[in-house]
Amino acid sequence: MDARKLTGLAGILVISITAVLALWSFVDGILVGAPDSLLATLATLVVTVLFVAGAAAQGVGSSRGVETSYW
Repeated sequence: MDARKLTGLAGILVISITAVLALWSFVDGILVGAPDSLLATLATLVVTVLFVAGAAAQGVGSSRGVETSYW
């Protein structure tokens, strides 16, 4: 296996572990530990998702492409 494959595998492993820990922390801390803050957490998640989706939609709808060969 070459270095690029190992680096890619390590990156995927780190992202997967981080996602699992974040999900476990969310379930343990918000849903089980403090259900009174669930509404605020869900509202924050909705606003974040809408913001990211809006930014992505603006980028996709842009008629100007990337002008440099670097990208």
